[in-house]
Parts: sequence; structure tokens; C-alpha cells
Amino acid sequence: MFNPCILIPVYNHGPQLRHYLPQLLAYSVPIILINDGSNAETTDILDQMSAEHDLVTVEHLASNLGKGGAVSKGLLLSQMKGFTHALQIDADGQHNSDDIPQFLALAQSHPDRLISGKPVYDDSIPKRRLYGRYLTHFWIWVETLSFSIKDSMCGYRVYPLDATNELIKKDVLGDRMDFDPAIMVRLYWQGMQVQFVETKVLYPDDGLSHFDVLQDNILITLMHIHLVILMLLQLPKVLKNFSMGRRAFADPQDPNAKHWAQRKELGSQGGMQLMIRLYKLFGRRVADLILHPVILFFFLSGGSARKESQRFLHRVWQAKGQQGPEPSLKHSYQHFFAFGAAVLDRLGVWSGEMTREELVVHERGLVEQILGGQDSQSQGTVFLTSHLGTPDVVRGILHKYPRLKLTVLMFTDNAKEINAAMATVSEHSALRMIPVEKITPATAMMLNERVQQGECVAIAADRTPIAMGAAASDNDNIVMANFLGEQAGFPIGPFVLASLLACPVYTLFCVSDKGRYHFHLGEFSERIKLPRRKRETLLPIIVQQYADELAEYAKKYPYQWFNFYDFWQSYPPKDKH
Repeated sequence: MFNPCILIPVYNHGPQLRHYLPQLLAYSVPIILINDGSNAETTDILDQMSAEHDLVTVEHLASNLGKGGAVSKGLLLSQMKGFTHALQIDADGQHNSDDIPQFLALAQSHPDRLISGKPVYDDSIPKRRLYGRYLTHFWIWVETLSFSIKDSMCGYRVYPLDATNELIKKDVLGDRMDFDPAIMVRLYWQGMQVQFVETKVLYPDDGLSHFDVLQDNILITLMHIHLVILMLLQLPKVLKNFSMGRRAFADPQDPNAKHWAQRKELGSQGGMQLMIRLYKLFGRRVADLILHPVILFFFLSGGSARKESQRFLHRVWQAKGQQGPEPSLKHSYQHFFAFGAAVLDRLGVWSGEMTREELVVHERGLVEQILGGQDSQSQGTVFLTSHLGTPDVVRGILHKYPRLKLTVLMFTDNAKEINAAMATVSEHSALRMIPVEKITPATAMMLNERVQQGECVAIAADRTPIAMGAAASDNDNIVMANFLGEQAGFPIGPFVLASLLACPVYTLFCVSDKGRYHFHLGEFSERIKLPRRKRETLLPIIVQQYADELAEYAKKYPYQWFNFYDFWQSYPPKDKH
């Protein structure tokens, strides 16, 4: 049986509720008003509402308990009155009552879930409240080791009363603004799924907010400290819930995905946006402090990525003749942390904050010859990059070469979120990006025209393409080469494209070492020539040349390797027919 009510905590919101109540009554759902020690004016208004409307019941509290205390009392009272679910909503009209049918329909379809609002704000929200919510989002992700909780502060939600009140009776959940996030996390820990509904939230000019910036922020901070400690104490249980697939954000390296392009990046747009805001507000030092718990989250939750990190580091250790200690989980965490630091470095680069002192340019004469000499009268070049290091750092030196134009070809399907977040930081007129999956003959012609005008083209040559619609055995776009002692698949596309563009080809690496980035350019080929009759013979030689150079950098900078998947995965034999 599904028998819901609407629960509204009220503290001196009488005038606002008087205007708001008719919208709620339109849904013919019983309404319980919890008078949280309001003044005489509001108390009289609530009594009048109860007398005029059969659907309205008022419960007067002797003193002000705070929002959390009032909601707790209301949830217990709702169950005593025979209701199965309670839809909590604010009294001041901040929440959009038009969404009530959707909330209740979802609660009826999924009676064991917590249905919660995911706020969609307009410009009326105070900025300090908005940034404060981002900080809370971060801590909730840490406490749950999940991105399932889209928003924990919204007081517009439907509670299943049996499970919720069982928790309220045995745990202290906070009496003020700390109640909403605390009860959501605790219910999640108990195995309750949380489903979110996007809903508009307003901050009207005549609205009455009881949020105390100092007191409530202190309480919320203490609440998060408490929850983090509890999470660590019951970490096996939290990890078990995570592994059972009860979260919307799956393992960053989905073990069911067979190809790197089908796997999500290590990150999310919400997490990236949070880091960007913190970076802008407080600078790199604060972002660095927050980076540790963020990376710990990914390290604990990313089982497949963690496994592949260990396998890669072990291969490097063997390729270097087993020099130094054998890689352990500590080294794998260092590998993860290097990835997180690279993300922050990207923010710095894309924000235009990288200084010359942070970038060490090697092969300076070659760099000046290639980058400094680009103009409409000279031929362009192709740069073969990789996912070792952070090629984005090239943006940090573009301003030194105003005539340089650079087109970057990149695969974006598995990294849409992180690229969307980066795109909010800045734009650079000298750098243009083209998704690799959209290359057509027309695109190749356009690139050739740019190269002929002296522009540069960069493409990563270390990830095999996904066979869109092709048979599993169709590996004509892959060449096997020895990499760190074992055969690995490399894409032929970058090398074929370089041959079609008929221009000089260089390797480009930007790697971090001891707090500074090192920019390396290497001469790869004056021109790659792949005559059709000799392509099958020449391609393995050319690809092996690239794999050998990539391996040398991987051995020198192992923690800069950002391919967190099985790079040495096996491929079915080619169908020669």
C-alpha cells in the first residue's frame, strides 16, 4: 500500500506559507505542518489553515528544535498516523510544487528508494551557498565512495517511513541544516538506493532563510568529519555496497568494457567542475590538499584501473632489469596521484597560469626551428603524441610563437565530461581540436590544406581505434609491436595520416619531473612513405620505431603513463580473406 503525505517544517514562515498552501492543496494529499516554535503570528496562521482545510494537520512543538529536529518529529508522527511515505518540502515556496506528481509517482513505483530533488538554480542563488554546496558534494562522494549522491542538501524529497524512522530512532542525525545530508548518507550506507529528480529551486527576494552561515557551516563541517570517521570504521561495508552496483557512477574502468574507448575516464564533470571552482577561488595550494582524498576515492573504487596500474609498473620494473623495489600498492597510488596532479596542471595551463619557469624546453634549437618558423610560406608538421605525460602543456608555450597554429586530433567519446569541464576554463585561438571519430576524407583534405599553409597537426599514436560496426576479427587498423617486452596493439591511423600529409613527423612528449614540465621534441621521420604495395611491410617497422621511443619515456617516467587499461590486450588474428 502506498499512502503518502506532505511534510512541511515551519519556523516563522506563516505569510509565505499562506500564499504557497493553495498550490499544495491542489494535489489532494494530506499535509502535516510541523510548527517549530514559531512566533504568534505564524502559529495563528497555521491554526487557521488547519481549521479551514481538512487535509491540513498542525503539530506544535514547544520550542524551536531546528529544521532537522522538526523533520525528525514530523517523520515519526507521519508514520504514527498510518502514512507509508512523507514528501518533505520547504514552507517558503522555494521548491517547485509542479514536480510533486513526479516525486510521488517515482516513490510509488520504487517504494524502497529515497526520492530526492536535484536542484536546478537560476541567478537568484547566493554565490556563497552555491560554492558551499560544491564542497558538500565533494565530502559526500568521499563518504559514500560513490557519485550516486547528486545532491545531499536539497530538502525536497520523499522518505520511505519504515526504514527512515528505524534509522532516526537509533542514530543521532543532527537537528539543523546538517540533517539532510547526514540522513541521506546513512540511508545509503544501509543499502537504500537514492533516485534524483531535477527540479527548479528559487531564492526569492522576500524569502525567509534560517541558514546561519557561521553556525550551520560549523555543524555541517563537524557532521562531515563524523561521517568520514564512521565511513573509515565501516569501510568494508561501504566498499561492498559500492561493488554491488548500487551507484550511478560505475567503476571508472568498467571490467565489462573490452576496449579503452568504451570505458569512462577517471573523473566526472561534477568532480571536475568542483576542482575548477576550488582552483579559481583558492588557488593551486588548496586544490592540492583536496587532491589527496579525491585520488584516494578513485584508488579505492577503481579496482580495474588499480590492477592495470600495478601490471604496467611491474612491466616497467622488469624492462629496466628489476632495478629498485618491486612495485606495490604504494607505487600504484603514486601513479594515480600523478594522474590527479596532471589534471590540476591542465587547469593551470588552460587558465593561462603556467609560467616559463615551470616549463623546461629541451632540444631548444629544434623547437625554434619547427615552431618559430611556422608561416604561410613554410610546410607544416605532424606531431605524434601519446597518453604519457600531459601534451596540453604545449598550450603553455603557444604564446611565445604567435604565428603557430596547432590542430589537435583527439578521441573524445570516453572523455566528454573532462573535456567539457576543461572547455569552461578558457579558449585558445591558436589551438583547435577535432574529434578523431569524426575524421572523413573531407577532414583529411582540410588537414592537408592546413599543413600546406604551415600549420601543425598533433595526434596521439598510442591507442587503438574501436571498430565501429566492424567484426571482432577485423583488426586491419591495428599493428602489433614489442612494447616493454611484450606485444601490444598500436593504431595505424596516425602513421597513414602522416604519410598522406607528406610532411616532416616529430614525436612530442610533455612530462612532469620534480615539479617542472619537460618539453621534448624528437625527429621521427623527414617524411613517412607508405606505398600501397609495401604498406604491410613498412608499417610494422615504423610503428616499432614509435613504440621503442615511447617505451624509453615510459621507463624514465613510469608514473606519467595515463593509460589505465590493459594496453597489452590480445586481439583476434586478422582475417586474411
